[in-house]
Formats: sequence, C-alpha cells, structure tokens
Amino acid sequence: RKYVYHHLLGCSLPQEVMAYTKFDWIKSIDTSNPIIVGSEGVRYGDNGIDYKPKTKIEQLFEVDLDTRMEDIIFNVNKFKSYVK
Repeated sequence: RKYVYHHLLGCSLPQEVMAYTKFDWIKSIDTSNPIIVGSEGVRYGDNGIDYKPKTKIEQLFEVDLDTRMEDIIFNVNKFKSYVK
C-alpha cells in the first residue's frame, strides 16, 4: 500500500535501490552492502557492482577496517547518490 511506510531490509546489489527511486512510498533501507564491498577494496561504479558479495557483515566484526575506510566511505556516499 502506497500510504504505508515501507522499509527495505537489505539488498544484494546497489542496483536494486536504483530501480526503486520512483516509489516515493519507500521511506528507508538498511544494508551492509557498501561496507562489505568497501572492505574488499572495491568501490561502486556509476551503475553499482557486477557481483554479489559472499561476505556477511558479522565476519567483519573483528576485522580492522582502517585501511579500507576510504573505500567504505566512498561506497556509502555513492549508495546515497543512487537513491536521490
């Protein structure tokens, strides 16, 4: 229903949210995808990524991500640009 607040729980690829931009009744989404992909040293392109990461967020809880923070921040900001 369009008048009900919709929240998307996760995504496998950032392209999924690009396809949802015309649905203004989707109000929020949470996903670890930008962090997981960034932790692998991969940055999103203008059209997302071309693979589904196999890593699960819980596998990164004890990992030092300091050397990957630039990639992670890049992906978070790029993800935001996909939904505007």
